[in-house]
Amino acid sequence: YFSITVIREGDASFELEYVEKPEIVHPGEDFEITVRLRNMGFESAKSVLVEMNSPIEPTKEAILIDNTTNQHFTYVINSDKTVEYKFRLHASEDANTGSYPLTLKVSYFSGDSKEQKEQTFEFSIQIIKRNQAFIEIEDIDLEPSTIEPGDEFILRIKI
Repeated sequence: YFSITVIREGDASFELEYVEKPEIVHPGEDFEITVRLRNMGFESAKSVLVEMNSPIEPTKEAILIDNTTNQHFTYVINSDKTVEYKFRLHASEDANTGSYPLTLKVSYFSGDSKEQKEQTFEFSIQIIKRNQAFIEIEDIDLEPSTIEPGDEFILRIKI
């Protein structure tokens, strides 16, 4: 007499292993974000759809995601395998200085399951407006006060 224990191996599950993004972005700039996901489960993940979204309402959109790269599809990601996805984005010209959240949504089927699973990961992008150079001239002094072509003179500018 002996017993057999049947254990269901863990479903597919993703870990956001790496995010490559610029430290800061200025309004009007294009930039890229690269993410690396690892399937930490024992099952393969199938029909994997990875989408990048900005949870901010569209009327206040500071970060625009390129329509051709806002989602990626991978047929199968086996256990302990990594995949990288690249997203192209644009900081709106009228974006204010601040931290803007982005959401990475991963939808997939684990093993032979018919039930779709979802995971979300959040991170942010810092947008900083460039300081525009501004010089104010307070005073101009010319010695002598009247000059003719060929004269030597001293010009003092107080900034």
